[in-house]
Amino acid sequence: MKHHPIQLKSIQVNKLYLEVLNRDIATKEEIEIDVQFKVGSKLPAPDDDIIIVNFICNVTQEDGFNIQIDIFGIFALEGSFPRDKLDHWSRNNAPLILMPYVRENVASLCVRSDLNFHLPLVEVPTIRYGK
Repeated sequence: MKHHPIQLKSIQVNKLYLEVLNRDIATKEEIEIDVQFKVGSKLPAPDDDIIIVNFICNVTQEDGFNIQIDIFGIFALEGSFPRDKLDHWSRNNAPLILMPYVRENVASLCVRSDLNFHLPLVEVPTIRYGK
């Protein structure tokens, strides 16, 4: 099986933060949550093959709790890939690759703090190419 020319080499955690402001509010069964995602990237210089993508997730439940996850994905360009498409790839594809790592960190913090919250699943449509 042929591998994609851009491969995830490592995940680096910059920040894991949880603050429970009010346990009674934070542990309710039905709560309204504000979830924000931010993505940024550093594209490689022409003589470099490393792409760094930063994924930040902020989860806020007003007066209940705040969660901040800040991770970096380090990707390596290991094959033929058009350099003019790297910006699009890092803004659209890389976040989908990093999302399970963000979800795992949010879930971990919530379980350890007895909070009833999980980030929703992100479903990526599959595409089947004809022969």
